[in-house]
Amino acid sequence: MKKLVFISLFVCGLSVLYLTGCDDMYSIHQEYLDRGEAVYTGVVDSVKAKAGYKRTWVQWFLNSDPRITKTVIFWNDNKDSLVVDISRSVNEPSAHETIIPVAEGSYVFKFITRDNFGHRSVDATFSEITVNVYGDTYVRNQINRTITSVAPSKIVWGVIETETMLYTTITYTDTSGEEKVVKVENSDTETAIAAQSGTIVTVVSTFQPKNGLDEVNGLPKTYEIK
Repeated sequence: MKKLVFISLFVCGLSVLYLTGCDDMYSIHQEYLDRGEAVYTGVVDSVKAKAGYKRTWVQWFLNSDPRITKTVIFWNDNKDSLVVDISRSVNEPSAHETIIPVAEGSYVFKFITRDNFGHRSVDATFSEITVNVYGDTYVRNQINRTITSVAPSKIVWGVIETETMLYTTITYTDTSGEEKVVKVENSDTETAIAAQSGTIVTVVSTFQPKNGLDEVNGLPKTYEIK
């Protein structure tokens, strides 16, 4: 009789454990069921960029997902962001672009899409791009085209040492007292002028980094005509 009681208690204990375990399993599955199926919007593709002076231009492509209403661009480890509203008359792949003002430096821009219900696209490395934005430090490091000799009638130019130099501008006062502004092409080795001894010639070269968005001027340098 004691054995029967013991066996009954043992079986009851197993039943309780089984039911408890089933209840826990049910709770776990129910949690995922309550969440519903994950919904993602289409990812950004074919990201392009051009660095500029304290800004960058970016372009990206969206697939035909009609739910996409926004593109969000993150940078600075997601601390900064820009939201671009998307409006399309037809549900076809489309290109979009914007300008992002930022300080000089190197940035990784990450792109995601969103809809009006809080859904977003998955993260993807092809939806990121690195851009080196230039600014005042870049300008200070540019060296204007050098002058080999300067005389009242002629300026002789030194060689160009960087491919980013576009052209050079000189400003001076001629013999009639009129201010002259002359654009000097990179191919020019000499520039004819008409000035008096003691006249100051200001030289400024204009630069644009490879694939750069903006032209920038170097810091002015002056020469005195002897």
